[in-house]
Amino acid sequence: MKRETVFYLTRNVKNDSDERASGETGRRACLRSMWSNPWRFDSSLAHYNIFRGNKFLFFFYSMILNIHKPTGLTSYDCIRIIKNVKKNDLPWLDKIESRQIFVKKIGHAGTLDPFADGVLVICTDQDTKKINSIQSQPKEYLATIKLGYISSTYDPEGDITEIDNSQFQPTKSQIAKIISEDFIGEINQTPPIFSAKKINGQRAYLLARHNKTVKLTPKKVIIYKVDIINYSYPNLDLKITCGSGTYIRSIAHDLGQILKSGGYCSKLTRTRVGEYQIENSNHLPKNLVAKYKNKYLNKTNS
Repeated sequence: MKRETVFYLTRNVKNDSDERASGETGRRACLRSMWSNPWRFDSSLAHYNIFRGNKFLFFFYSMILNIHKPTGLTSYDCIRIIKNVKKNDLPWLDKIESRQIFVKKIGHAGTLDPFADGVLVICTDQDTKKINSIQSQPKEYLATIKLGYISSTYDPEGDITEIDNSQFQPTKSQIAKIISEDFIGEINQTPPIFSAKKINGQRAYLLARHNKTVKLTPKKVIIYKVDIINYSYPNLDLKITCGSGTYIRSIAHDLGQILKSGGYCSKLTRTRVGEYQIENSNHLPKNLVAKYKNKYLNKTNS
């Protein structure tokens, strides 16, 4: 997590005798910061409240959070948790002065499907301006593709059908050859119909759920590198480094189609988004994760 942190100010400034390390008085320093840049100021001001009549003025730092999204949650569920969580539930936010995180704006830099886990970068307040920049950075995934089956959603949450070609099991060298020829560099990729892409203002997955015709246009994406980590039919483990907008589910499906074996992405972990690594990601409170997992299960089963 970057040092930029949210502060909900708690200490009252009653007079100019409260001095900062710089030698400038507390209230004057806070006011000067407010006038020059109301959303950014030195962390030494983080202990101050300013009275104006009977009202408090609150100041906030923006945050860039490297969150480890668990499986079974939507990306926006993680935002809901961050918006409502108390500071004591997140020991890795030990710099926050308040009991509860408070933000005006919040968003994430790239969706992770509910069945996937790994790095989810969440930005708040002033740092929401950095979302597009972070989102455009290269991403790294560990994906397990299950061959011999197809899925309506290209992942384990769809209707899964076994392909009746058990006699054909592609070799590792065959798979490596197809990957090098068809899945490296700039390629045209068709997003899954069960995706957040919009068609005439409506999400594609909502149309697909209602059995409406969904036709998505292929788009150019960049795949920098694909390594075969392990292969034991039917499971193929890949490490994929790609650009923004790449659907790993589509890679799994398209690879299965070329191999004529079928395939879908059975497991997916995002290990990196730009400089944000999974080793440095932070976990959300288990009780809130369980709560939103149950909500998601109830929603999908209804």
